[in-house]
Amino acid sequence: NTAVATVTTGGVVTGVAAGTTTITYTNTNGCSVTKAFTVNANPTIGGTLSACVGANSTLTGSGTPSGTTPWASSSTAIATVTTGGVVTGVAAGTTTITYTNNNGCTVTASFTINASRTVTGTFSACIGASSTLTGSATAAASTPWVSSNTAIATVTTGGVVTGVAAGTTTITYTNTNGCSV
Repeated sequence: NTAVATVTTGGVVTGVAAGTTTITYTNTNGCSVTKAFTVNANPTIGGTLSACVGANSTLTGSGTPSGTTPWASSSTAIATVTTGGVVTGVAAGTTTITYTNNNGCTVTASFTINASRTVTGTFSACIGASSTLTGSATAAASTPWVSSNTAIATVTTGGVVTGVAAGTTTITYTNTNGCSV
């Protein structure tokens, strides 16, 4: 079945589609032997193929993972990956993530690590006064700034923090890459 696999006169079998076919070999005496040949489906990678520096993204691979090193990163200076598929951003850039299943079939995907995010400005204000913070990159379209305790301080979508009462709150900024600080 050449729709499943092809074979050269030298015996090189190339998988075309997942399935099983019969390969027949015939020698010069006219004697032949046949063997079933299985072509395994290529695996796939699922999950979010990007993360921020210092953040994680968990990937999934189809089928049963290889018993030894199912996941690999082409550049561990950009991102590392565990045997469970958890990718951790190390530095901004792009790396290739490879997944290998238990049949020895592999698939690769490009994985982007977005640059570190920063917030600048004055990180204190008096009650009733304001301080404007600035976040790196482009702010997320929806709620880029959040105060963990609006009874202490509120924050606008433009990063203007207004003191409400004495105390400490955590202000979180999220940019369009989904990176938060």
